[in-house]
Amino acid sequence: MTRLGRAERGLIPFRLHIGVTGHRYLNDAGRVADAAVTAVNEVIAAVRSASPLRVSVLSSLADGADRVVVDRLMKVAHADLEVVLPMAREEYGRDFSTQSKNEFDRLVAGALLIEVVPEQMTREGMYAAAGRLVVDRCDVLVAVWDGETSRGTGGTGDVVSYARAEEVPVVVINPFGDVLAPLAGERLVELADQARQIHRYNAWLARISRASVRREWHRQPLSGVEVAPDGMDLLAEWRSVFFERTDLFASRMRRWYEHLSDALMLMSAASVGVLAAQATLAPSRPGFALIEGGLLLVGLVIVVTGRRRRLHDRWISFRFLAERARSAPFLAIAGVGMSETGWERLGNRRGRRHHWLRRASEEIWRALPPVGVLSVPRIKRTLCDQWIHPQIEYHKRAAWEADRARPRLEAAVAALFAATAAAAVLHGLGLGEHSQIGPFRLADLLLFAGLTMPAFATAVEGIRSRRDFERTADRSTWIAQRLRALSAAVEAAVDANSIRDAARAVEEALLAEGDDWYFLREYHDLELKA
Repeated sequence: MTRLGRAERGLIPFRLHIGVTGHRYLNDAGRVADAAVTAVNEVIAAVRSASPLRVSVLSSLADGADRVVVDRLMKVAHADLEVVLPMAREEYGRDFSTQSKNEFDRLVAGALLIEVVPEQMTREGMYAAAGRLVVDRCDVLVAVWDGETSRGTGGTGDVVSYARAEEVPVVVINPFGDVLAPLAGERLVELADQARQIHRYNAWLARISRASVRREWHRQPLSGVEVAPDGMDLLAEWRSVFFERTDLFASRMRRWYEHLSDALMLMSAASVGVLAAQATLAPSRPGFALIEGGLLLVGLVIVVTGRRRRLHDRWISFRFLAERARSAPFLAIAGVGMSETGWERLGNRRGRRHHWLRRASEEIWRALPPVGVLSVPRIKRTLCDQWIHPQIEYHKRAAWEADRARPRLEAAVAALFAATAAAAVLHGLGLGEHSQIGPFRLADLLLFAGLTMPAFATAVEGIRSRRDFERTADRSTWIAQRLRALSAAVEAAVDANSIRDAARAVEEALLAEGDDWYFLREYHDLELKA
């Protein structure tokens, strides 16, 4: 099986992150490891969904509890290892004996991810920073702790205190293997909800067939990008699953959402028109009330069904993930690691209920095929021609379309209000009292128009306001200008480090634009308009 594995079927796993911290000396290492496995199994049972589940264990791999628990979880729970080092690996290794260093090297060799914390003023500060980073990245902390205050900065007691302050669930196991603090807290409920969100993502994505993706996308995926060892076909498969399919689904959800939102606006105006027609043109026909009731009932069904099917949420979530999938291969080409993308801050930016977006983004990144080493000119050309310049063109077009649509809708609103004013004046002057247009008096038609057209003008104005063309045009103009400057920075780069810095700046700009778009759209779900 290729590296894509389940990604070939459009599935990503829910990854459960277990942090490990603890004392160096244990009274009963076997019982400690058994208790840790039992606690992790309880968490797995609480969050398990129909989606694949993966366990990652995060640790600094210090002597004692860290390695005992990590080694057991890797064997029993088939956990992946993510190592958080307080300092450079060579410097950190000086703290270990020869035998301990060999064990450390064995575990690190199988790590999925290795990260070194930023340099601190003191060695103790480095250990403290590593402990905090483990807590920041984990869903549940397993702490082998005797309950005593830390003897130095960054000890197990400090890590546990920090975890509790951050409301991270903590399982406390003493050095004898007794569980002193079992699992508790609302975060487990949040984890279960995030697992369900990942499952929904997999289920929704599976509905987009490869045939429909091929019909929508007629371009060659990432021509000129080299991957190893499986060739271009592997990256094409990854792009089809995680970008093109997600982008296509988001586009479909957007069209449905916008059409239904516009329909709700216009149906409210139409219900006013029906009521006005009965009052002015057919007062003896109460059946018009049934038409009004039918329109309002259809609107209610649209709102209830759209919200139950999470139409709005699917649109904005898939759009955000599609943009991260668009950027991922180019960031990898530039040598930017996943921990440098800024994606780990997604949950903090949008609150805990959106942490699943960060999880999904990380798994999409992990499924990315290995990218071959390219020359500096090739990297620059690929980033500019296939990532930055297409984004500039897209935002230029988006700004132009917004600038063109806004005055059209404003003109429609103005025309409706002008027509309303004309109808009111003509009716006020008594014109049409003795004139007929078909079976209706002209005066009644003028009254009907005066009552109905303001409702439609309000509906059109609501559509214009919801689309927020002014902010869209301003945002797209800003990001296009910013990307042009960053494109120049990429083209001026002379080595891999400067390219990496420029690529990070591009992704930060795209994240900032995405944040603004996301917050603008997040609270505009389908709703009835009175």
